[in-house]
Amino acid sequence: KLFKELVVNHPPIKTHLTNTLLDMVSKERRGEIVDRGAVKATCEMLMALGIKTRAVYEENFEQPFLEVSGEFFKMESQQFLSENCASVYVKKVEARIKEEAERAKLYLDSSSE
Repeated sequence: KLFKELVVNHPPIKTHLTNTLLDMVSKERRGEIVDRGAVKATCEMLMALGIKTRAVYEENFEQPFLEVSGEFFKMESQQFLSENCASVYVKKVEARIKEEAERAKLYLDSSSE
């Protein structure tokens, strides 16, 4: 509890932690190699800090992750559709759905799915 209050919820650390996690996910979506284990372990730590609640995890990762993901896919889909025909777009969507399903299994707590 003390660690959560003094470290994880300390505004500069909280912001840095969330931004680092989201940046790693963004890099992975762009095809860069990231330390998936570190992201997973950090998400698990956030769940553990919640002590019988998902609040710490939701606030520090899940909610920002879902918001950034929605923005990312909205922009990507608009750009990709404007540059490609519908059949190529559908194939891209199918590939992205598969990638995101894998990402969800790796990063999100099982209660998020």
